[in-house]
Amino acid sequence: MVAARDAFARHLELLFACRACPNVAGLPVTGAVRGTRVILVGQAPGPHEAKYAKPFAYTAGKRMFGWFADGLALSEEEFRERVHIAAVIRCFPGKDPKAGGDRVPDAEEISRCGEHLDREIAILAPKLVIAVGTLAASVILSGRSGEAAERREGSGAQRATDPSLSSAPLRQLRMTVG
Repeated sequence: MVAARDAFARHLELLFACRACPNVAGLPVTGAVRGTRVILVGQAPGPHEAKYAKPFAYTAGKRMFGWFADGLALSEEEFRERVHIAAVIRCFPGKDPKAGGDRVPDAEEISRCGEHLDREIAILAPKLVIAVGTLAASVILSGRSGEAAERREGSGAQRATDPSLSSAPLRQLRMTVG
């Protein structure tokens, strides 16, 4: 248990020290929860998350936490205490100058930041991985994030994007999170 705690602390040091991607803005953001068995993975922080030092801190978070409150009867605070919140990349990718929204992370950013996600999955050994959005689902299900895809496949984690879980009642998910 002490080794896992030390590994998680070391992981967070590496994550917060990371400056590997030259085209992103701000500092790495994560919703670290040591010892949890549930990880939620999004695409990337938005422009406000670094200021609040937590993922899903603005518009998308208000919507998402509203869903969890309505469907699971979990407040935002309870969810943040129980679920490790990660992302495909941990820094704001910047605005897309053509489309006007946030820029989609490129393959090199996904690969570089995938090392952090792989470490989290190896250390936490989640039973449930919830992918929020198309990019997160693609990365989680394909194992494209980095070297540890085999560990993910062998971890026994259930993914909320699996067809067998897509129709699962929210109360079953509440049992996993709660």
